Amino acid sequence: MVTIRRMDKRQRPSSGWGTVAAEGGYLYGIEVAEGASALSVEIFDGPFYDGGGSFLFAGDSTMSSNDNIVTWFMLYGPDPTPLDTTDGNELLCSVRYESRDNRAEDFAGWDSGWDSFDDAPQALLATMWDSMASSADREGCLGNFDRGPGVYPLRVMVEHSDTQKGRNKYSLRINNGGPKSYIYGLGDIGIYANVEEGGTSEFYLARVEEKHAGKDLIIELWDPGDISGGNNSDNVRIFDGFGSIPDCTWSATNGNSGSGPCIIITGGKVFNGHLITMTVSIPSDYTCAGD
Repeated sequence: MVTIRRMDKRQRPSSGWGTVAAEGGYLYGIEVAEGASALSVEIFDGPFYDGGGSFLFAGDSTMSSNDNIVTWFMLYGPDPTPLDTTDGNELLCSVRYESRDNRAEDFAGWDSGWDSFDDAPQALLATMWDSMASSADREGCLGNFDRGPGVYPLRVMVEHSDTQKGRNKYSLRINNGGPKSYIYGLGDIGIYANVEEGGTSEFYLARVEEKHAGKDLIIELWDPGDISGGNNSDNVRIFDGFGSIPDCTWSATNGNSGSGPCIIITGGKVFNGHLITMTVSIPSDYTCAGD
C-alpha cells in the first residue's frame, strides 16, 4: 500500500528529532504479521524541494525561499503502546533530509518541465524510492528491521520553528517476505488530494475487517475542498470495498449536515477551517471484498 501524506510545519510542531523522546508530526503504524521477514520501509520524494516548477510529485511549497525545511522519518521496533514512542522504544532507523533547491541535485537528467508521470522516464521514477536501511541520509540505521510481529511506529516530523512555514509532500510503502504487512495512520493522517487527470483523486481510506460487521465506521475530515480554482460541484465521496457508495449521515462544525448516499459537496470552500464527521453503518452481514 502506498499512502500520500502532507507535512505542514504550521500545524504539526515537533520536538526531540532523531531521539526516542521525539514528539509531534504524524505517526503511522506498520503492522507486521507472525512469520513475516525482511521488512523494508521506503520513502518516495522525501526531501523538501524548493525548486518550484513542476507539480509532478504533488508540489512542495514554502512561504520563504530561505527556509531549510528538514524532514525526519523515524522507525521504531514493535510497541505494545504504539501511540507513545517515548516509553523505551528501540529506534531502528532515522532518515534526516535537508531541504534541496531542486530535484536536479539528486536525479541526473531531471526536467522541471515534466507535468505528469507519463512525461518522466519510469527508470527515473523508480530511483526516487529511497530505502531507509540504505539511504544516503540515514542516521544510525540498523542492518535489518526484523523484530518479530507487532506494530512498528513510524514518526514523520519536520524540524519546527515559529518562523518557518512549508509543506513537504511524500509517500511511503513497505515490503516484506511472508504474510503481508500493512501501513496505516495511528490517530490521524495528513492527505494531500492532488487532482489527477480527469478531475478526481482516489486513495485507500480504511481497511475494515469482517469482525467489524454491525458497527459504525466514523470518518472525520478536516478542511476538505479548501482549494483555489475549484467549482461548486466539487465533492468528497466514500466508496465501499465493492465500488458502491454507501449511505451515511454527516455533520460539520459550520452547522451543515445531511444523510443519504455518502457524497458531500465541498465546493466554494464551504468547509474552510471546519471538521466534517461522517458515520457509515456497516451491515451485519458485511463481508470483505479482499485484503
